[in-house]
Amino acid sequence: MLNAMKSTEVLDAYLWDLRAQAESKLRCLTKVQQMVGDYGRAITDTARLTMREKILADLGDVLTITRGLGRVSKQAIKAAEQLP
Repeated sequence: MLNAMKSTEVLDAYLWDLRAQAESKLRCLTKVQQMVGDYGRAITDTARLTMREKILADLGDVLTITRGLGRVSKQAIKAAEQLP
């Protein structure tokens, strides 16, 4: 019984981590979409260049978060496989 509780606690921790990362990814994507709209309304080339750099940086963050989601998902699967 104690082993089952520890197994579920480990899996639960991975699932909370996945939720937090997924929410972070969604916030980042929302921010990028807003910046794309701002980019389309920018008047100067300088403003567009600045926004472009921010868009690229945030998309890089999305990619990093996505990799993290993949790693934690694999850990969660292993933890689920260990459930008695």
